[in-house]
Amino acid sequence: MHHVSSLIIRSCIFPLLLFLLSILAGCGENAVTPEQRTGQVAALVVNELRSGVGGGGDVSGLVAQSTPLGSVEVFVDRSLTMQPYDRSAGSAFHQLVERFDDFIASEVAFYGFGFPYRDQGTQVVARLDPRTIYAPDLYTFANNNYAELFHTFKHDGGTRIVITDGVQSDPADRARLSAVANELHRWISGGGAFAALIYRNAYSGRYYSDLEGVDPLYDCSDRPLVVFVLAPSASAIDDLLARLGPGFQPAHVVRVGGSDLSLRPVAETIARKGERRGRRVARDINETIARGFQPIPSATVVGSAGGEFDGYVPLQFEAILPLKEHPWATLGAEGTRRFVSQLRPEVYAWTLDERTLTSPGRTAGDSSARRAKPILPVEVDSRPAPAPTLSTKGDTLRARFTIPVRRPASELHDYAFLVTLRPTEAGAVELVPEALSTDDDRAPDSCGRVFKLRRLLGAIVLRNYIPGRTLLVADWR
Repeated sequence: MHHVSSLIIRSCIFPLLLFLLSILAGCGENAVTPEQRTGQVAALVVNELRSGVGGGGDVSGLVAQSTPLGSVEVFVDRSLTMQPYDRSAGSAFHQLVERFDDFIASEVAFYGFGFPYRDQGTQVVARLDPRTIYAPDLYTFANNNYAELFHTFKHDGGTRIVITDGVQSDPADRARLSAVANELHRWISGGGAFAALIYRNAYSGRYYSDLEGVDPLYDCSDRPLVVFVLAPSASAIDDLLARLGPGFQPAHVVRVGGSDLSLRPVAETIARKGERRGRRVARDINETIARGFQPIPSATVVGSAGGEFDGYVPLQFEAILPLKEHPWATLGAEGTRRFVSQLRPEVYAWTLDERTLTSPGRTAGDSSARRAKPILPVEVDSRPAPAPTLSTKGDTLRARFTIPVRRPASELHDYAFLVTLRPTEAGAVELVPEALSTDDDRAPDSCGRVFKLRRLLGAIVLRNYIPGRTLLVADWR
């Protein structure tokens, strides 16, 4: 999906005739319930996404996922820079291998990967006896290629775990970084989820830098140890973290595929300076639980055009961030504000012909049946979106996003708004604390940082991360 640095609007028309036929196909005596109606709309939106709308494939924040962890394959980076990690009992490295081997109640297989020699044509991936992972002489390879490894992972219900230092050797054109982001996009578009779990581990020995100059000797107790997880769903990552136990959680987590923010419509806008209260834009806000989907809000839009938006009604959506939970806890309040301030809403709008929402007992030949017809989509302001309004109360950060929508001049009143939050290029790297990353790994005091980790994870976040999404089914009165 292409980068979005401002409000991007796509107006779409549902295949309304197919919608009608899908309802008529379930002919029966009972009228369509609100849950069924909402589920039908959500299913159509999901189909639109999977057919290419919005970049295609990623249905994060819409579809309820409950895929279990499944079988587990662990891939250990055999690069020479992995050798100085402390792997003795009690270290994070040792505990990871031990828990993956013994604690997880799943089938587990271990592999090593990397290039034995620099510029070798084919990366080696070979089965490992987990007992050899603790031995220093296992780590002799020149470098690795994450994208090439990720490309071999198939959507078969299993979970792949990669233990590495997070350093991706990359030529000047950043081809490998782009390839990593693209491979993860393939994974996530296929229904999978990704996480980078970052632990701290003691490290003592020679570190081999890709930069010119003398390779430094590192000696620190807080070298990042990076664990990439490619799982069949966000719920499988939840399962993995639960199985690792509350006493062995990462120092920082970056997750992609799933939704970290609760995004919901609000009834009243934030009051502008000098005003006692905001403007009423919606009422009767409810949530519907449709089988197979996340809770879907509905509302009646009652707002009138405001002068500050040149004839557009300022719909507002609020995101709620619990600052004591990952990833916000390790970003801190200021880091979280910097990230959220760089989020922008991407909006797709559909007009739903109310006449397609009749009882499934009606037939197309029935004189009282409602017919589908093509209609013009609702118009959304295409100018750059205003930055979100942020407020903090206790351990919660709230962000308001404004989406100006023009009141339609149609007798039809049902609409679907798909609102997706995406980071700007400047904001994508803010999800990774500066304390974890460095652009110069030759200095001895860089031991506690990973070379260009912000750039690597930032490319992944920019290409794939949807921190919040909601589907609003609304009528306009």
